[in-house]
Amino acid sequence: MNNTITQVKAVVGDHSVMHTLSLKINNISGSLERIIRTVRHRGFEMVSLNVNVSGDGRTAFVELSVCSARHLSSLTKQLEKLFDVQQISVGCQAFKELNYARTA
Repeated sequence: MNNTITQVKAVVGDHSVMHTLSLKINNISGSLERIIRTVRHRGFEMVSLNVNVSGDGRTAFVELSVCSARHLSSLTKQLEKLFDVQQISVGCQAFKELNYARTA
């Protein structure tokens, strides 16, 4: 696990911030692909992804952790434009705090 943290730190640099996004999306073909592509195109490094599908299968709840020195609004504005995305909520954590939590 320490190798993964070192690798992410090397890619995103010292001024990066970890952001956690919670999304409620329509569970349709290609929806996760569009979200992941948007994250990549906006210059964010995906650190983790967790998906839970509702009981009826129509909705999915995505928790996504990304890291970047870029402003988060450049990502959230694009995610809001995706027809799959119903709702977004944002949390934020300094990268160094995450690094400490994972190595502790």
